[in-house]
Amino acid sequence: MRCALTGANGFLGSHLVDRLLAEGHEVSALVRESADLRWLQGKELRLVKGALDDPAALAQAFEGAELIFHLAGVVVANDATAYYRINQEASRVVAEAAMGPGEGLRRFVLVSTLAVHGARPDETGPVSEESACRPVNHYGRSKLGGEEAARALCPGLPLTIIRPGGIYGPRDTASLALFQQGAKGIYLKMGFGRRMVNMCHVADIVDGIMLAATRDEGLGETFLLGDAENYTLEKLGQTMVRAVRGGKGFPVWLPLSGAYAVGALGSAVGKLRGKRPPLDLDQVRMYSIRNWAMDVGKARRMLGYRPRYTLLEGATETAAWFREQGWL
Repeated sequence: MRCALTGANGFLGSHLVDRLLAEGHEVSALVRESADLRWLQGKELRLVKGALDDPAALAQAFEGAELIFHLAGVVVANDATAYYRINQEASRVVAEAAMGPGEGLRRFVLVSTLAVHGARPDETGPVSEESACRPVNHYGRSKLGGEEAARALCPGLPLTIIRPGGIYGPRDTASLALFQQGAKGIYLKMGFGRRMVNMCHVADIVDGIMLAATRDEGLGETFLLGDAENYTLEKLGQTMVRAVRGGKGFPVWLPLSGAYAVGALGSAVGKLRGKRPPLDLDQVRMYSIRNWAMDVGKARRMLGYRPRYTLLEGATETAAWFREQGWL
């Protein structure tokens, strides 16, 4: 099939490109003029240079596409308006452009985020697709806005929405800090009480995206994608230490008050320097939520989704790749 992507040069997008090419699909991708294309070097795909809000470039990238995957977005920004300009408004432009191919388009897959669910007053049990959406930061709110903009074009747009949780794997810079901490035999604990997270290997997320894009059952649906198991921060940290260096890790505790202070400083310094800070207020607001557990039962029932990697297997493989790259 003819497939088109936004965000193809990113961590998740480049792995999806690899999967599409391995299956023999024709692939085209919209990339920024300034995009880092190292993960796409030497691969047989058509690159179209342009911005997410450029209808002409989008039309060129999407020409003849049967499957369109919209992965591009911003996770961390110094200016709050950037979240809404890219994650929300540009998603509307992308979705409108996706309708250009007409009847040939089989599916438009919008990759959103678990962060749209945000805060849950009860703080118990995993999130499901039926859980309320109460995003706590600009990232979550803007991604929810992008979902709503795409839904507004239905039923003319054959839409499927994917909400992944935490993703890790080769090429990922966002989770690198966890592995670097593991190499030192430590892991970070924030605030009091038990905190639950979901971390899934990128190959499993790609499996889920492909199932959602190609199975009839996925049309018009929203799916949470992640690991079949949820983890306490304690287990996540200990597993990272074991994967990277073996043995038992030791926690480094950071109170939430300290995290907010560091986040506020990071936001201020990042805005002045025009660079992404290691930690900002938007991130701290998300990390402060105790329960990021998810239920992937809907994807299992409707799509046959079955994550293949255990956390230890995936983390061990990823750590080995980081070492090969000189990142660890």
